[in-house]
Amino acid sequence: MAEELIHTSQIAYASPVVALHASPNAETASGQPLKERIKRCNESSEGSAPFHEIKREDLRVGGPILCRLPMDIHSITAGDALISIYESKLRDNILEILRERDIRWSTIDVFRCRWRESTLPPKRTILVEARRENIDDQWVKCCEQIRKLCVEIGAPEVNIEIYDHNARVPVVSHPIGQDDRIVQLWPHLRETILKALEGKFWLTLDVLRRGRVDEEKVPTIVITVPDIPSNVANQWRDVRDDIIDIITEHGLDDVAVEIGRGTVDDHKRAGDGMLDERDWSMKSHVGRSLARMDDSKSAGTFGGFIVLDFPNAPSKVCALTCFHCIVNEDVPAAKRDRWRRDGIRCNDSDNDIVVAHPSKRDHDDMIQLFRRSIARYRTRQFKELEKRAQDPEDPLNPSERKTYETRLKCIAEFESKIKRAEEFIDGNHHYFGTVFAASGLRLNESNRSLDWALVEVPEARLCSNKLPDAASRVFRPFAPQSATYIVDSSSDLDIDMPVNKLGRTTGFTEGTLNGIQTTKLLSRMAGGQCGDTPRQQYGCDWAIVRRPGSDQFSDFGDSGAFVLDMDAKVVGLLFSGNDFSGATYMTPVCDLFKDIQGITGASGVRILETEDNHE
Repeated sequence: MAEELIHTSQIAYASPVVALHASPNAETASGQPLKERIKRCNESSEGSAPFHEIKREDLRVGGPILCRLPMDIHSITAGDALISIYESKLRDNILEILRERDIRWSTIDVFRCRWRESTLPPKRTILVEARRENIDDQWVKCCEQIRKLCVEIGAPEVNIEIYDHNARVPVVSHPIGQDDRIVQLWPHLRETILKALEGKFWLTLDVLRRGRVDEEKVPTIVITVPDIPSNVANQWRDVRDDIIDIITEHGLDDVAVEIGRGTVDDHKRAGDGMLDERDWSMKSHVGRSLARMDDSKSAGTFGGFIVLDFPNAPSKVCALTCFHCIVNEDVPAAKRDRWRRDGIRCNDSDNDIVVAHPSKRDHDDMIQLFRRSIARYRTRQFKELEKRAQDPEDPLNPSERKTYETRLKCIAEFESKIKRAEEFIDGNHHYFGTVFAASGLRLNESNRSLDWALVEVPEARLCSNKLPDAASRVFRPFAPQSATYIVDSSSDLDIDMPVNKLGRTTGFTEGTLNGIQTTKLLSRMAGGQCGDTPRQQYGCDWAIVRRPGSDQFSDFGDSGAFVLDMDAKVVGLLFSGNDFSGATYMTPVCDLFKDIQGITGASGVRILETEDNHE
């Protein structure tokens, strides 16, 4: 699919029922304000061809490409021909259009804009920041006029966007609580909504509280779909309206509906991971990065150590992470597909996976960062000071010497880090062992996602499941029962339960178990007597959402992290996240340990205790 066809993330939306005070005809016969839902759909406006290319999203309109958020904005280069065209033929006319439409604008300029995840060149775009009045009427008509003007002067490739400054403020998700009425109604609602989704290709069905940072968080049914072109996205309008009818029948006027593009568990990406001195030492560290030894593109998280007890053999200590962190598209297709379907059994003759900790990707990124830091200190001024420092006839004054010695010290520190890191990698000390067993990407009998892998780790790299010393001081009421060590697990899960995790990308974060578990579409198939009836298979997973007032709970690269309760007991394994809804998904520890026993033949699985360790 061509990326140019993909516009905004939000495809269709319906607000809770609100009073339409602003409309002059928004009153009923009784004189009371008319109440209804505000609806949006990412579709072209009703203008005359060929200028019906304007897309709509909350607080912004534009086209022919409405750049997907979050957006990177770059300055127009000095030699770009658009600058002279804008100055001579566009700016005054655009200002006149804005005045005629009574649009209260604050800034207008030309930039190059691109979705932050895009690999395509940025698009030249006229950005107009304005107040949000009449957004669905005058803004659309204004954009159509400016588009027509651009076409007439020979610049049809230029995009136009009018936005309220709040459009750049991201929508965040908070947990649905046990007091929300939709929680009790959800079992029946879920089945009815799934029928409305039959025949559609979607990823997840969540119920969350949604809103911008300073706004009220509204209970919202959130459906995440894959990236699809706008002409297909428009078909979701009917699905949105069907869901509105369903929730209205149940009196849920306070619930919104949102459908948007997103990804769930993208194996190919990993967020930025920062390494430090701990990562280039023999003792491993919980929550830090790992990957396949030959993988220089991706990274996941080493969750921690567990112990497998066997009835007729010695216990075995293994590192736990996610299957998809060590088996991805770089593994030969035949093995990869079989392992995803059946898992990796002990003594599998095809299992040749070797694991590194830290990952090669993170090591390379940090070396580049260190070298860039050195380059920033080795300025022309520094080189001149360095030359004079060796010249007895041109000595440095006290101020210059202090500057020179400070920068020299910083350069030496970075060079020392580079040397230590490269010696660690060159000595193959990042070798973290071989895969002992793994789940593949499967469901258990309860339709829970299974995505785990066990690594046999050399004696020299074993360590305790130690958390950062600052965790219990900064993240209250987090209070590990054994100092700052993870030493136990718990199967107790409950709505609104606070949890934490230590991950490779986002570190130690706080979250809350959502009041409604996530429904995931796993497959579509034909069924029925004639084989032409669509059937869909679903999974159901615990979702974690950021705690109000805290940062996001996870990001790409955090897969494999232990999810902990307030006593630092492991309650689950983080295996994926949703970049549209903001939810994070985990496998509960009871399902996790049961499947590990089934795959490995262990009689018991437990968290490594400090006295089991080799420190």
